[in-house]
Amino acid sequence: MKKWLLFFLFIAIAAFSAVLAWRLSTDALALVAGVLLGLLALIPTVGLAALLLRGRLGGGAADAPAAPAYQPPVIIVSGGYQPMPAPPAMPLANQNVLPPPPAAQQRQFRVMGYEPAETVDLRDDEWRAYNR
Repeated sequence: MKKWLLFFLFIAIAAFSAVLAWRLSTDALALVAGVLLGLLALIPTVGLAALLLRGRLGGGAADAPAAPAYQPPVIIVSGGYQPMPAPPAMPLANQNVLPPPPAAQQRQFRVMGYEPAETVDLRDDEWRAYNR
């Protein structure tokens, strides 16, 4: 009797799946397949998590070390507050000082996609207004 019941249940599920496959679009079928495979992947994950947590939750109190009966006091020793002296405003004569950075050279830019300045026909006053 159980064998016949399982056989008819399998046939009913197969028929239902076939009807769904013909009526649903490919996107909907992909969604259904993703949900089913996700649920199938969830089963071993939950089983593994249950095995790992069973040992941690079941015998956790017996494995924990006993708390010490006496806790030593915490003592903080401070040397007091002594402000730091301010550094001198100007370096002394005998101190080594880094040399100044070299003078910055004039940066040159090349504008891409425009005509060179020699081919542009501008008067001097137009050029001055353009370069401001």
